[in-house]
Amino acid sequence: MIRTASISATRTVLAGRPRSCCQRPQLADTFPVAFPRPPAGAGQPPQQGGNLPSESGPRGTAVGVLSVSHIGVCVADFERSLRFYTEGLGFELAEAWTIGDSLAQLAEVPPPMKCRSQMLVKGPVKLELLGWRTPEAEGAALTTRRQIGFTHLSLHVDDLAAVESRLVELGGTPIEHTRTRFPAPDGESYVLFLADPDGIRIELMQETRR
Repeated sequence: MIRTASISATRTVLAGRPRSCCQRPQLADTFPVAFPRPPAGAGQPPQQGGNLPSESGPRGTAVGVLSVSHIGVCVADFERSLRFYTEGLGFELAEAWTIGDSLAQLAEVPPPMKCRSQMLVKGPVKLELLGWRTPEAEGAALTTRRQIGFTHLSLHVDDLAAVESRLVELGGTPIEHTRTRFPAPDGESYVLFLADPDGIRIELMQETRR
């Protein structure tokens, strides 16, 4: 069983209760059009004296950042990846859209374009699965932790062997040379990296107690 999922820190506030993997939301025909940039400080309470937050601040201070919304994952086979992340990793379905030319500028893809967007949630983590119809997805996933970019998704599990077996059934591939065991407080930790159906690295971590 998978207990938690984490990608460097997040508390995402979700509107409404997430649906199970068996209750797929209806895809909208189009995604809402892009909206204008809000004025600086919008949505923030005034500081003492009624002034809006400053555009600059001390080094290390994130001014105006409220929370992490989601992390996007581009996949080659939408249905295959949907099964992997829901039936294998335990994510639940949330919002879904079909994205068209009106948001080509946000996707940084020249029109014509069409893409399925499916939000998936597990605890505080929210992923956006992107399945491209026009044009097709391109490129390859990162294969080492020294390549620039988001390198992997890490999850705590309570039965690494069982989770690994299920993910293999759903198209995952264990990276055998990453199997590692090392001491942990009051026990040991076992770690294994797998590749999802597109090669995206998934880290499974199990801790055992003496």
